Amino acid sequence: MKTTACPTDAMEDSRSEASWHALPADATASGLARTFAIEQLSTWHLHGLADDLRLVVSELVSNAVTHGRPPVMMRIQHTPWSLALNTVRVEVIDTGRMPPAATTELLEAGPDDVLDAAHAVHPEREGGRGLFLIDQLATSWGITGCSSGTLVWCELTS
Repeated sequence: MKTTACPTDAMEDSRSEASWHALPADATASGLARTFAIEQLSTWHLHGLADDLRLVVSELVSNAVTHGRPPVMMRIQHTPWSLALNTVRVEVIDTGRMPPAATTELLEAGPDDVLDAAHAVHPEREGGRGLFLIDQLATSWGITGCSSGTLVWCELTS
C-alpha cells in the first residue's frame, strides 16, 4: 500500500487537479460527488474512465459518510503520462479515525494473492463489497490515517 499526504492549504502538486470539494454527510453525498467527478473528467476529455469513476466515487464517498465523521471532502487529480496514458486519482477524507470495514485483508494481500468478494466479506452481509470493487477497478488504492482523519484514495488509468 502506498501512502499519501493528507490535505493542507499549502499542498502543491504538478498534477492537474480539482480543488477539495465539501460534501454533505447524508444520502445525497454520493450523487453530488459523482456529478462533480464526471464534470471534472469531462474537462480533461477522459470520458473512457467515466463508468469506473462513477463507481469508485460512489463507494469511497458512501464509505466516508457511513463509517466516517463529517466533514467529508473529495478531490480528483489528473496526471497525463502520455497522449495514450492518463491517471485519475480520487481522494476522499473524513475526520473519522477508523478505516472502512473489510480493508485489512485487502490491504495485506500481495500482488499474487487472489481475493474474491466472498473472501473479503461475510456472505450474509448486505454491504462490505465496495472496497473489493475498488480493488478490482483501480490501478492502485490505499488508506492513510492522519491528524485530520482518514484519507482513502484510488487511481484509475486509461
